[in-house]
Order: sequence, then structure tokens, then C-alpha cells
Amino acid sequence: MKIYRKIWIENYGPIPVDANGRSYEIHHIDGNRGNNDLSNLMCVSIDEHYDIHEKQGDFAACMAIVQRRKELLKDRKKQLSELGKKMWENEDYRNKMSLASKAAWDGNEERKKQTGERRSKLNQEMFAKGTHPFQKEWLKDHVQKLADICRDRVAKGTHNFQQKEYALASSERAKKRNSVEYVCPNCGKHGKSAVMKRHHFDRCKLLALDGANGQKGEINVTF
Repeated sequence: MKIYRKIWIENYGPIPVDANGRSYEIHHIDGNRGNNDLSNLMCVSIDEHYDIHEKQGDFAACMAIVQRRKELLKDRKKQLSELGKKMWENEDYRNKMSLASKAAWDGNEERKKQTGERRSKLNQEMFAKGTHPFQKEWLKDHVQKLADICRDRVAKGTHNFQQKEYALASSERAKKRNSVEYVCPNCGKHGKSAVMKRHHFDRCKLLALDGANGQKGEINVTF
């Protein structure tokens, strides 16, 4: 049980439930969930809680409340979709999420590797079952339409790839990406990302020689 719910119960008794059997919720008046002072807590129904956060424009909280509501799956999906659109219309929210995502992934090569392996395994299983989205007829038609749109834009000279600004930005991103230096944990060699990923780590020659010779000791390899 959340600490703020315990505080409310200790001071005012059991938290009531509505006619649908849903427990009332404890709302933090100042928006700070870490401020559990009794004067900052308010007991409201789940619907009232949703309305409060919607008026405040706190759509992330609204999405969490929708997930807790006992509503039909179809209605919940529709509500979550609408709230998600409202959230991404807020530029501050988009920037905040972008920075959080960048911080989570930058320099975390092990996480990237594990995520890639999980996605690869999932895709293989879906293809084997014939359930992968790329195997669906409607998606093939959709991809064909996108290809036709791209060809038209290229013919008119309006495609992003044909714009000088886009080319410069893409070049800068590539330079930044390829400037990162990695160290192979198997042989200790230093190098840039593209070459290192192609010839080291799980593909390191040291591992190949070690497996072929049945040796577990150190092997000197010249690259």
C-alpha cells in the first residue's frame, strides 16, 4: 500500500469505494507525490481524480488513471490514444522525453545489445508463425503506397534526402556516431564503431581461435 494511502487511513479511517467497487484515490494537491503532508492530501473518486488532472493538463497522470479504471478495453485504448496525442502536442514534454531516452541509451552498449537480441528473436518467432506485420497483405499495400509517394517526391525534387540542410544534418550525425571509440573486451583492441562491431566483440578473432584450438589461455592475435 502506498504511504500516502496509509497516512490517510491512519487519520481518517478506511478509504471508501464507489458504486462500481472502485477504491477512491488520494490526490496530492500541489502535484508533488513526495509531499505526503496531511494538508496536501485529498480523497477523491477515480473519476474526480481524472477530471482534476485533465484540467491541469497533466495527461500522463490521466493515462495512469485510465489504466486503473474498470472500463471496456476498446474504450480504454481510445482514451489512451487521445491522451497520448495531447501529451506529444506539448513541446516541453517532447523535449523531456527525448532527453530521458537519450540518457538511458547513451553509452549503454550492453543494454543496446540485449535489446537487439530480444527483438531479433521475437522477429524470428513471428516470421516462423507467419504473424509478423511484414507478412500481412494490408501492410504490403501500405508499403507500396509509401514507395510511390517517395518516388513522386524524388521526381519533384521535394524529398528530404534531396535537401541540402537534411544532407548536412545527416552527415553530422554520422560523423558523431562514427567518432565513438570502443574497446573489444576479448582482445583489447581500440577502434571506431562500425569496424569494431563488424570484427570484434562476439565476432572477435580471439574467440574464433580460442574455440578452434580448444585453448583457454591468452592468445596473441595480430589485426
